[in-house]
Amino acid sequence: MNPTTARRIEYMVKAWPGITHTDLAGRCTIHPRTLSEYIPHLPAVISFKDGKFRKYISAELTATTSAGGRHSYHPKPEDLQILISSGILALNPWQEHRISSTGNDAEGVEILPDCAPIGNSTPSWYGKPRYYEPVAVPNGERRQLVSPITPVADQVSGVEFEHDQIQFRISSPAFGHAILETAAAMKWDCEKTARATWIRAPHLTIQVGADQSVVYSDEPPFLYTTAATIISMGLLNAVHIASLLVTCRPEDICRNEWTTVVSDLQFMDVIMAAIGPKLAADGTYRIKGPDEDTPRLKCYARDGTVRIETESDSAAQDIMAEQFHASLPKILTGLEEDPSLFERFIALWYGDPFLQELDALETFTSEELAFLIMGHFDLSRGASYAFLCGYGTWAASFFQAGVSKNRVAKMIREQGLRVTDAQMDIVESQLCTAGLCLRHPDRMTFSKRGKQVGKALLEARRANA
Repeated sequence: MNPTTARRIEYMVKAWPGITHTDLAGRCTIHPRTLSEYIPHLPAVISFKDGKFRKYISAELTATTSAGGRHSYHPKPEDLQILISSGILALNPWQEHRISSTGNDAEGVEILPDCAPIGNSTPSWYGKPRYYEPVAVPNGERRQLVSPITPVADQVSGVEFEHDQIQFRISSPAFGHAILETAAAMKWDCEKTARATWIRAPHLTIQVGADQSVVYSDEPPFLYTTAATIISMGLLNAVHIASLLVTCRPEDICRNEWTTVVSDLQFMDVIMAAIGPKLAADGTYRIKGPDEDTPRLKCYARDGTVRIETESDSAAQDIMAEQFHASLPKILTGLEEDPSLFERFIALWYGDPFLQELDALETFTSEELAFLIMGHFDLSRGASYAFLCGYGTWAASFFQAGVSKNRVAKMIREQGLRVTDAQMDIVESQLCTAGLCLRHPDRMTFSKRGKQVGKALLEARRANA
C-alpha cells in the first residue's frame, strides 16, 4: 500500500464528506477497484451506503456531520484575533467601538461566518467596505479579503448565504519558495510533477509553479484558520504567507462560487416549480450568462434546501454575482403576492434580449428577420442578408459543407442588393464585430453566438411557417 495514496484518500474524504466511491477514486487518480483495496486499511475513513451509492466520511467529522452532509467551517474568534493583531485584518472604527463597549473580543470578530444572511451586503473590494478595510501586504500592493461579501443586520428568514469555493493566483516566486518551507513544517502532503509542486492540506490546495502559485479552497472561511495556525507556529515569513492566503486582487481570481441557500418551504416550492421543467438528468438547472460579465448559474435541491449558485471567473462577473445574490432575498419575500416573480427575475438576468425581440415578431419573412438583425446587432442591410443567406445555406447542407463567400454574395444580389465579391470582406468585418462570425479567407464561419442566433431564426420560421 502506497503511503502517499493513503494520505490522499484520507485528505479527500475529509475535504469532501459524503463523497461517492467513484468520485473519490477519480479525485485520487486511482481505479475504483484499487480504492476498494485501500479502504479496509484506513481506520480514519468510514464507509456507508446511501441508497445504491457507496460513500465515505472522515472519522474526525462524524461527531459534527451527519452521513453525506456538508461540513461547514466558521472562523474561530481567536483565529481572527491572531490575524488582526498581525496586521492582516484591520478593524474599522465601528468594530473597535463595538469591542470596547462590550468588553467581548469574540463579539467583534465573529462577523465573518461562511453561511450568513445577505441582506444588502456588498463585496469589500467594490464600493464602501462594511466591516474590513483593504489590506496592505508587505510588497505594497492593495488587496482584499477572499470572502468579500459580509453579513449585515437585515435578515430574511429561510435564506442564508455561503462562500463555497475560491481559486486565485499569487504572482510571487518568493511566496512559492516560502510556502514550500511552510508545507514541510506543517507536514502537508506535497507532490512534485514536471511543471509544478502540489501542496494539499485540509480545504486547501496550492499549485506552486516557477513564477506564480494558484490557491484553491473548497471552504474559503477555513483559510483564516490556516493562516492563523501558520502565524501561531512562528514560521519564517509567516505573516507574509498568511496575508497572501486570505487576501487577493480581484483580477487574480480564477474562480469564485457563491450560494444562496433557501430553506423556507414556500420559497422552495415556487423556485422548484419555475426550474422543474428545465432540470437536467442530474437534477440541476444550469444556465450560462448572456455575456462575458454575467456569471454562470446553477439551481438544485439538496439536503432539504434549494441552492442557487453563481460561478464567476473574473472581477466583472464577481460584481454581477454580488448584485444577483443581494437582490435575491427581496425577490423571494415577494413570492407570496406574485409567484411568477422568481421566474421573471431569472429571465431578466439570464434571458437573451435577441430571443425576446424575436418572440415579439408577428411575421417571419426574410425582410422582417433581416430588419430585426440590423437593429439588434447594428448591421448594414447587406450584412444582415449575408448572415441569413449564409446560415440558411449551411443549415441546408446539414451543417456539413462550408459556405463560400462568393456564393453568399451571389445570393445577396438575387435579393436585389448590390454587393460585389470584394465587398464581402466589409460584410464579414461587420458580422465579426457583431460577434456572429469568425474571420476566414474563403468561407463564412459562424461563431458560437452566430450559431445560437441562426438556430433561433430557423426554429422561429419553422414554428410560424
